[in-house]
Amino acid sequence: MEHRPERRVLNQRQLLLSALVFVMIAISVLILSRFIPVRADAQQHTSVSFGRRRPILTGDHRYIVEVAPFESTVAISGIIVPGDFKPVAAPFDGSIKEIRFNYGEFVTRGQNLFIMDTSEVAHQLRTAKIAYIKASEAARNVINWSNGPEVARAKRALESREASLLTIQARLGETRKLFERGLVARTELDDLLQQSQNQARELDSAREELETTLSRGSPDERDLAELQLSDAEFQLADKQKRSANMIVRADVSGVLTRPSTGDGSEKSSDLYPGAHVSQGEVVGEIAYQDKLAVIFNLNEEDANRVAEGQLATVTGAGFPNITATGHVAVVSAAASGSTNGPTSFEGKISLDNLTPDEANAIRLGMSANITIYLRKIDNAISVPPEAIIGGGPNAAVDVEDQRSGQIRQTAVRVGMVIADRVQILSGLKAGDVVVWGDPAAASSALGRSKPSHAVTGTAVSTSASATAVGTR
Repeated sequence: MEHRPERRVLNQRQLLLSALVFVMIAISVLILSRFIPVRADAQQHTSVSFGRRRPILTGDHRYIVEVAPFESTVAISGIIVPGDFKPVAAPFDGSIKEIRFNYGEFVTRGQNLFIMDTSEVAHQLRTAKIAYIKASEAARNVINWSNGPEVARAKRALESREASLLTIQARLGETRKLFERGLVARTELDDLLQQSQNQARELDSAREELETTLSRGSPDERDLAELQLSDAEFQLADKQKRSANMIVRADVSGVLTRPSTGDGSEKSSDLYPGAHVSQGEVVGEIAYQDKLAVIFNLNEEDANRVAEGQLATVTGAGFPNITATGHVAVVSAAASGSTNGPTSFEGKISLDNLTPDEANAIRLGMSANITIYLRKIDNAISVPPEAIIGGGPNAAVDVEDQRSGQIRQTAVRVGMVIADRVQILSGLKAGDVVVWGDPAAASSALGRSKPSHAVTGTAVSTSASATAVGTR
């Protein structure tokens, strides 16, 4: 009987131990449930997964949601090229006599670039002068044609034929009277009759000749002569201008480069004294100093995302202290490159409002780093990609209650995605604290108890004393 109290105490201890084991099992089940990933394929939707759900650990990442600009960009590289240029062309057909420039150097407006050999154009000038003199004389004759020497000559010939015919007809009349009286022979009358007929034909020819000569002074002939004179004047003025332009000067200031080919590259050949050039042949291009551009290549994925007018910033190792701004000027509609190589689409960015110092520092041919702003939202909510649980219509985040400290899972609607941010269209508001865990810290889940630091606009981990920026 005396052992009954001890046995009763033992039974009570066993009950307490069993209750404690039950409570520990329940706590373990609750903790392990946090490691079960949320399935994003429960519905029949095609979605992009932002990663598996992470365990929430004391002291893990916390992110205070704020409203801030959200920018979607494309980062590519390019080459500095002329944005606009002034071509330098040969003034006429001929040979180059002297060259006073080097490709790639800066030239100033009015600077002598090269001198042409004028021997060929001098011959053309003499020929043009001869043609002009002849055309001028012909035009003067046509204008005063009715009083000109040829018309006067034709009129005199007609008057002479008329006088001769009248004389012969008078003799013929007298001879016929004498013949009727038997004083002259028949042969003499027939001879005068034949002369009269011949003279009448010559008179008709003289009249036709006068009409033909007068027709050469008609309005059509005058218009023709004036047109020939105008053409001769133009040809003469052109040859005189070419002869005067034997020295070719720079029209603007800038960098003189070789002429570009159809594919955008430069011609490799240089000019030299004695080289023959044709009129209008481009021998160089002067790039405007304050009008620069950047050419770049896009892959197929970005070709339809980049469009004309989008803003861009340009930096480079050759101009480290300058961030130039510009806009997309053109994106090629046709792909370039070989059929076996990668497909790319060429584009160009025009740099805007360069200062003289910036224009001097940014040189043609320098490499450039380009950031094109595809879209910019001034007031947006976003979180690091690591905070997203699941994906698509099942996307969610863990939000910490600021009063109780408890963590609840909140469904969100995802918008644009960039390298270190995911736009949240709905489900969060400014001031919410989004938390997520570090998978590497799961093994020490029960051993971490230090409180975390919440930082606005960035994610901080107390396990590492550096700012952690999320990547996809």
